[in-house]
Amino acid sequence: MEAWASVGVPRGARAALLSLVSGNFRRGHPWVYRSDVMEGPTQPGIVTVTDPQGRCRGQALWSPESEIQIRFLTNDETPITRDWWAARLRDAQARREGLEPPATAYRVAHAEGDGLPSLVVDRYGDVAVAQLLSAGLEAVRNDVLDGIESALSPSGVLLRNDASVRRHEGLPLSVDVVRGTVPDVIEVSEAGLRYLVAPRKGQKTGTYLDLREHHVRLGHVARGRALDLFCYSGLFALHMAGRADDVLGVDMSAAAIESARANQEL
Repeated sequence: MEAWASVGVPRGARAALLSLVSGNFRRGHPWVYRSDVMEGPTQPGIVTVTDPQGRCRGQALWSPESEIQIRFLTNDETPITRDWWAARLRDAQARREGLEPPATAYRVAHAEGDGLPSLVVDRYGDVAVAQLLSAGLEAVRNDVLDGIESALSPSGVLLRNDASVRRHEGLPLSVDVVRGTVPDVIEVSEAGLRYLVAPRKGQKTGTYLDLREHHVRLGHVARGRALDLFCYSGLFALHMAGRADDVLGVDMSAAAIESARANQEL
């Protein structure tokens, strides 16, 4: 059983006819895949999805070259403006207030998890590092960047658009400072441990922010001799060093070891 809907693009662009898998669509799944799209606009951007009776199904990001051609932003006709992006980012930031363990480097916006599909925004002190991971999002880049500035007031915004998933969207890979200034190295903290991040060249958007709680947990339980394999910038090792008698960090990358040593000295 299928549900039919249409997509309209602002400024007079041609409408598209979509075949949406009714189960996922009606349960509120935020994606529509290429295999369920019969026809669509040639240019990426934000589109309005309506059903055959003309009822609005929502606003969505449209990526014509992607396997995921539609990513829903809303289920109504709310205009998607720079103020909309700012409001969503403020909500995401508010959800991170009172982080435990306390940190000055953390993920502010986690794409679909915060109702911001294909947008990742990380904070390193006063700097915002973002990834725009779909063509639909890239098409409204300026509004997104204005929203980041309004919500987070960063001293600089770096786009780490070097994630390989962008190739599936027909997008180039790049790393660019797009607002303000972004230093090569930023000092941040995690549960009282100071460390350095290189936002332009580091893994992910600079470091593995998703391991924050695990770093601290290992620091609480480590005893005796401890080994941190694939240590990268040494955060597991340094947290464990607070209690363990001896800690060895190992990595095949000379640059990673240099970073870990700099953090050890700090």
